[in-house]
Amino acid sequence: MTRTNEYIVKIIILIICFILLSACKDITVTTIIFPDGSCERSIIVESQSEKIFNDVFPIPMDDSWVMDKKVSSKRSSSPEEHRFTYTARKKFKTIAELNLEFTDQESENVFLLRPRIEFQKHWKGFFTTFIYHETYPILPLFKRIPADRYFSSEEMKLIELNIKNQGELEADIPNDEMKAFNNKFFNWYYGCIFEEFFHILQQKVKALKSDSLTLEKIISGKKELYTALINQMESITDTEISIKKVFKVGEKLFNTPDIWKLWEQNRETFEEYERGMKKIGDAMVNQYTNNVVMPGIITRTNAQTVIGNSVSWEIAPPYLFLRDYKMIVESRLVNWWLVGFTLVIFVVILAAILLGNLLRK
Repeated sequence: MTRTNEYIVKIIILIICFILLSACKDITVTTIIFPDGSCERSIIVESQSEKIFNDVFPIPMDDSWVMDKKVSSKRSSSPEEHRFTYTARKKFKTIAELNLEFTDQESENVFLLRPRIEFQKHWKGFFTTFIYHETYPILPLFKRIPADRYFSSEEMKLIELNIKNQGELEADIPNDEMKAFNNKFFNWYYGCIFEEFFHILQQKVKALKSDSLTLEKIISGKKELYTALINQMESITDTEISIKKVFKVGEKLFNTPDIWKLWEQNRETFEEYERGMKKIGDAMVNQYTNNVVMPGIITRTNAQTVIGNSVSWEIAPPYLFLRDYKMIVESRLVNWWLVGFTLVIFVVILAAILLGNLLRK
């Protein structure tokens, strides 16, 4: 598989950004925060496919959510013209209750995003301050080779700058440096994918306890197994792979029938890995939006868009591979009851003073 293209004049991040222009699934999350600390969460998925649950983002499926599914189409009868819209909505008494929705989600699944939400409410005299933090943590798959350790701080800045600017480079980088960085990015991306597979493989080989298929043998053939897995992917979005093809290479490499014993005993695990990789490829062409509606007036946020008391973030999927994506918003609400009570007290005191002066006269 060729990893560089002689006609590429920009780094791999630009490819990612252009892919985003043709997103196949739009996922919009909206969280409404109420003054008492309760909230309502809604998730809307728009897709050309009915397979809306096959995503790195957790899409609710249980009956505790109010769910609705609609199909819309243009005049054409072609299936490609159909648009599926799935909506799920649920109210929560506290943010802690909302967090439980994500902590219960398949804790060992490295292909699943688990948002973390923090909420604080402070009473400060005539105002109540609300602080909302939501974090989309880096997908566990890409923790195998942490990006912030693999890339220099300058390279990380360059990657994030190009994601943010959709490929509009602000720096004039020589072509040879671009190609070198292109290779480095591919090595990291594919390295994360392979290291997760290899980690699973090592665990299953240990459990097999075979004299002919040992951990030492597996490690000695790591390079060949890497090639067998990664060569199946034509691009960073083409992540449909067959682990069985890797095992066929392993059969020739290790010359033992126990390789298929390993496959049969752990078939579901390896097929789950294949399904997870499909999610990663799909995520690369999806668009994620997170909206938060706060009580009162917005006082601070790192959101891209602010309209009234609503803020919004458009999240490019590559961010989820690099580092935690943190969203912050703070608001302030006037405690009108306290203002009114204070005015009443003020009027009573003022009236008492005036009455006292009149009586003394």
